[in-house]
Amino acid sequence: MNLLRKILRRTIALPYRIYATRKLHRSTEGTIRGVTLQTDPDVFHPTCFLSTPLFADYLLTQPLLGASLLDMGTGSGAIGILAALAGADVVACDINPKAIALAEQNAAATGAKIALYLSDLFEAIPPTEFDWICFNIPFYPKVVTTPMEQALNAGEKFEVVRRFAEGAEEYVATGGRVAIIFSEDSGYDQIISIFLDSGYRIVDDRRRLKNLELFHITVFATE
Repeated sequence: MNLLRKILRRTIALPYRIYATRKLHRSTEGTIRGVTLQTDPDVFHPTCFLSTPLFADYLLTQPLLGASLLDMGTGSGAIGILAALAGADVVACDINPKAIALAEQNAAATGAKIALYLSDLFEAIPPTEFDWICFNIPFYPKVVTTPMEQALNAGEKFEVVRRFAEGAEEYVATGGRVAIIFSEDSGYDQIISIFLDSGYRIVDDRRRLKNLELFHITVFATE
């Protein structure tokens, strides 16, 4: 992150955090890619946070028709719903029971067909090979103390990211892809090294700047 952008980010960080927090608790819905979803203050918001729309924009440029896709940490169901509406065969999961209930409600309202599982990462997912495994990863190296922080904090040593990388190897199909999005505010080198050390290789790495925050959409293959 260059120095000027870093200074500007720090300048706007607090006001934006206050705005986002208020919106998170007052908002009852969010619209992403023309699809309106109900929201819950205890579930990762599909539009209040910048990463979900950016991730959706990328994934919807990919050949999803007929593809099998796992939406890890589905939250409101946004990514899984958009992928299903684009023709993908979608399985979605979350560790937060409120997220599963909300995603089920949103899927029904939008007509998206999704198989939903309450699961700590891959724990409850039936053995399946997916063409795409997508995860808007928690990327702050902090301990989780509240249900909402499960969507934001990965543990002091990125334990959640490490467990995900190890588990995804067993579920990604031959020729399949593992896609993540995270902010450069986190430890970019540490996160990437977790995947490389687990035997992945990078096949795509896009950078998206939004409100002075730089996001990485990184796609890995195992073969």
